[in-house]
Amino acid sequence: MKKILLVAPYCNLPGEPYFNRFSYIAIKLSKKYNVTLLTSRYSHFEKKHRERNDKFKIKNLQLELMDEPGYRKNVSFSRLYSHTVFCNNLESYLQKTDRPDLIYSAYPLIKSNIILSSFAQKNNIPFVIDIQDNWPHSIYSALPFLNKEIFKFLFKPFIYRAKKAFANADFLISVSNTYQEYVKNNLNVSLNSDVVYIGADIALIDQINTNSNYLETSNTFRCVYIGTISHSYDINTLVTAFSKLDKKNVNTELLIIGDGPHRMKVQRYAENLSASNVKFLGSMPYDQMISIIKTCNVALNPIRKGAAQSVTNKISDYFCTGLPVLSCQENKEVRDLIESNAAGCFYEPGDSSDLANKIVELNSDAAKLQKMANSSRCIGENNFDRNITYKRIFKTIDKLLNADD
Repeated sequence: MKKILLVAPYCNLPGEPYFNRFSYIAIKLSKKYNVTLLTSRYSHFEKKHRERNDKFKIKNLQLELMDEPGYRKNVSFSRLYSHTVFCNNLESYLQKTDRPDLIYSAYPLIKSNIILSSFAQKNNIPFVIDIQDNWPHSIYSALPFLNKEIFKFLFKPFIYRAKKAFANADFLISVSNTYQEYVKNNLNVSLNSDVVYIGADIALIDQINTNSNYLETSNTFRCVYIGTISHSYDINTLVTAFSKLDKKNVNTELLIIGDGPHRMKVQRYAENLSASNVKFLGSMPYDQMISIIKTCNVALNPIRKGAAQSVTNKISDYFCTGLPVLSCQENKEVRDLIESNAAGCFYEPGDSSDLANKIVELNSDAAKLQKMANSSRCIGENNFDRNITYKRIFKTIDKLLNADD
């Protein structure tokens, strides 16, 4: 059996909240190859160190956890230091491990990919990079106070290092066209490539029963947001809009499923507005989340103006569940997916009145809403079903591993 090393610093494991692309790929590949999944002992999403993961006992799959001290804030010097420790431990690991036949690596981090790129070149190992973000540019959305020209000057060293990370890659996979084009245009990368959205498992979604507790109030026009509550997502505008609808006695409800560094701040904001129709449900297992969003009429995508995200996890789940998407995201790729397929509509970023009006309009036109739902599901089936789209990733890996056979 040939050996694959899959490196993904930000990786969720079985039994932890949120789907993760890399543990999914590792499990699938282990049916055919010996796979080592290398990630951090520190969970980026839960901000805590992991104990042993007993749910990760899978034939032909080994889990390696790299030590790092961790960090509380995503934009901080402690995070930079923590990642440095992770990368130093990665270098030490590569010096003593058996040579793999292929390396599959998540980007970012930049430094981990520089290390892996050099190792792959020295040992003549096929090297695949899976692009998750347009780093380092994405950091700009977390520093809106920074002048763009100053940002470009300060981040020149990061751009130089990012180019080094891709120097010896054999193939690029990306979670969106946006991120892939960023790498090709800004880092002068010219490689064979493919775009495979994060996607969702439609067969699994269809097996999950609708939550009966929420069906009891099926006359309520229910909207849902799933995901992180952080600086990139304008949840306050959602809360303001639903507070206005509540005061007008419009029978609506907003469910917020997820957690994040701004959760308590947003909850206090909702309490101050007396927005009784806004419910914070926190993080939950995937099947429980799907069972709830199946009772909803509309999915919300409130990405803040200027944010760098493109096609996110939540978009995958919305389409595959067949929910109309009400979005304010400026990203062209996401807008094209929604607009060209009539799978939803848009409101102005930060405009709670416009959002409230759009919700009232959708609530009053059941036929239009159903057409949007059908279109959304169609996008999911054609572009986001992992059972179909991820086969392209596995085919690429097979081809690279067997190139000399």
